[in-house]
Amino acid sequence: MKISKGVPEIILPGLAFLIKLHKIPGVKSNRILIIILATILVLVPFGPAPRKTDAASYYIGGRPVPGPLPPSFYTSLPPLNVRLNLNYAGSGNRWQTLDFAKPVMCASQKVPVIAYVHGGWWLGGSKTGAIYSMPARLAYQLGFAVVSIEYRLASSTNHHPNLINDCKLAIRYLRANADTLGIDPNRIGIWGGSAGGHLVSLMGTAGDNDGLEGPGLENYSSRPNAVVDQCGIEDLTNPWGNTSRTVIGIFLGCAYNVCTDKAQEASPVYQASPDDPPIMIMHGDHDNVVSYTQAESFARALKTNSNNGSFIRIVNGSHGFGSYNGRDPVSPNWTVQNRLVISHLARFIEPGLMCDLNMDGKVDQRDADELWTHLGESGFGPNAGPTVESWNPLADLYLDGKIDYKDIQSFCGQIAKPVTVEKKVILPKNSQKIYEFDIELSNNGPLGVGSITLTDSFLKELVFVSSSPQGTLKGNKVIIENLSLPANSKFTAKIFFKLSEGYKQPEEGAILSNSVSISSPDIFNIEDQVTFALPGIRIRKTSKSFNVIEGGLAIFQVTVTNPSARKLTGVEVTDSFPRELVFVSSRPSGAVSNKSVKFEVGDIGPGESRIFVINFKLSRLALAGEGQTITNTASASSNELHAVFSSASIFCPKKEQGGGELNIDIGWKGPDSKGNIAIVEEIGMTMQVTGGSAPYDISIDFGDRTKKSFSLDGERVVEIAHSYSEPGEYAVKISVSDAYGRSRVVQRKIIVK
Repeated sequence: MKISKGVPEIILPGLAFLIKLHKIPGVKSNRILIIILATILVLVPFGPAPRKTDAASYYIGGRPVPGPLPPSFYTSLPPLNVRLNLNYAGSGNRWQTLDFAKPVMCASQKVPVIAYVHGGWWLGGSKTGAIYSMPARLAYQLGFAVVSIEYRLASSTNHHPNLINDCKLAIRYLRANADTLGIDPNRIGIWGGSAGGHLVSLMGTAGDNDGLEGPGLENYSSRPNAVVDQCGIEDLTNPWGNTSRTVIGIFLGCAYNVCTDKAQEASPVYQASPDDPPIMIMHGDHDNVVSYTQAESFARALKTNSNNGSFIRIVNGSHGFGSYNGRDPVSPNWTVQNRLVISHLARFIEPGLMCDLNMDGKVDQRDADELWTHLGESGFGPNAGPTVESWNPLADLYLDGKIDYKDIQSFCGQIAKPVTVEKKVILPKNSQKIYEFDIELSNNGPLGVGSITLTDSFLKELVFVSSSPQGTLKGNKVIIENLSLPANSKFTAKIFFKLSEGYKQPEEGAILSNSVSISSPDIFNIEDQVTFALPGIRIRKTSKSFNVIEGGLAIFQVTVTNPSARKLTGVEVTDSFPRELVFVSSRPSGAVSNKSVKFEVGDIGPGESRIFVINFKLSRLALAGEGQTITNTASASSNELHAVFSSASIFCPKKEQGGGELNIDIGWKGPDSKGNIAIVEEIGMTMQVTGGSAPYDISIDFGDRTKKSFSLDGERVVEIAHSYSEPGEYAVKISVSDAYGRSRVVQRKIIVK
């Protein structure tokens, strides 16, 4: 049956009006008027179906919902699809039925569902009308379905566990018929008051295998996703008065102190366990029907089992949460109470409201501001007492029963971070080559963070030196423990490294990285990584002349370059020479000591070079064999980098054994006296080297890109021939050098016609 918008506001007051009208003297006989009014009220539910709604203007997580958002108590009910008296047990028993309502707008959606269980000392009460309650009104605006469950009441012939069996079966029925009803079987919240508060609490704490399921639809779970217990009876082993003792006896079918095992089985206080869904307790501290101590006992049991729910004390609240004396105001008030019910259930059955703390259909700065205002609150106060009256279940984004920095870190979108970590690197400023990493921790909020562990992970290129505070080295990690960060404070840890001796630094520089993370029970891990550029350094050393005789001048050139994009600082160049060389001079001037020449260069910018020319005299040698090779090595280092090296060598030939002056005699064949020759002719050379000391190295360049090189081991005659393929003038160059580096050159111009 479909009920048009606003029908509950008409039917219920209208029926009440008819009853009163029937009792008014003089009107009782006016049967025609009564019949007309009754006919109108009866026909209204069967009026035209609601018009197809226009395009949705409200969305939760992309899902269109009736709205308005945030939900309001003062908006008429949206069009509903209502199904009354669905028999969940298949028994035909009218006490095993439920009422179901779902917004018409959400007909094509599988929506979350909230199931209500009525109170009445287990002896009375009814499901009727609950689907039109104020919390239900809010639920419809969020696009939820609402269910009200009837159950077999306690009596001399009906007692525990039949009542809880019925309620659990009703939840299994919803899951079994989820497709037909258009609900999500994995998103079911339950809510009840008084005896209903007891039953929903027991449904939340008793698992599927705790013996309270009863028969029917055994393949489905009865476990809800969230529970709201309003002024419920929680410990049947501890009556608080004669009435409670009597009614508990009827409910159990025996006296509470006789069947103690049964009383404990039926008590949520004893059934609480760590796997229970989040349970919100709401109880008036002046409840004259169900003692407030029942809520306190249940809160302690939930807190002990780390339940992520909350405990709301209704200050000055009676059993129905009104003012116990009609004068002192109730806090939180009626509006907040109902909003808490829906907020708690929605927190766990509607993911689309994640971070939407004010339920307005969007996540924005208002939600972020709301979250900040609740920092430091928890669902249970000290010693499992009540939470603060401002508790907002939706603000517990990281579900742990408290609102802290983990919730800020879980917020969906940009929000000021409560704790930040920033890492900076300070490159070495002196020859010790110590790299300093500064790690700044900032607490930007009102909560202190303790038991912080800082972990710095470094690469193999670095070697740990020290830290402040003192850390422990474990592999490639430096760990600093037991740090604390008070509210609105900063702290800087320093860690010092040097380059590994085995680090092979690229000439062009390198990009290295170093990461840090902090962890604490109060926050999620926070990480930061710093990358830093190491400059490069290149050194090249060459000798100006390879063959140097005793007493001769050996000239070396050293070129140091910064090929990287970062400045080199504190550059030093050192030329270490062997005992065979005697330092003469250098350009620029260097400091000489202990067979080395040192140059204080300073900074070298990106792409810049420095050139050093160093002159040595070759000392008297005791030569043997074929001569001696002498090597000279230079190095360059900076504040940032280890030294790099380059070497160059000279050759000192064996001492001259006579032979006189080096000469080369050439007899030409072919060209005339002016060097002319026809293109078809061939030039020939008869060549003999005399004097000097063998062996001789000979090189001939014919001027047409043709070259020949060979060695002679003595003063013998060789013949060479060559022809040209094109006419032109060609310069022939003949070079010879002996074992001591002495050389002679002969040149002649050849004209080919």
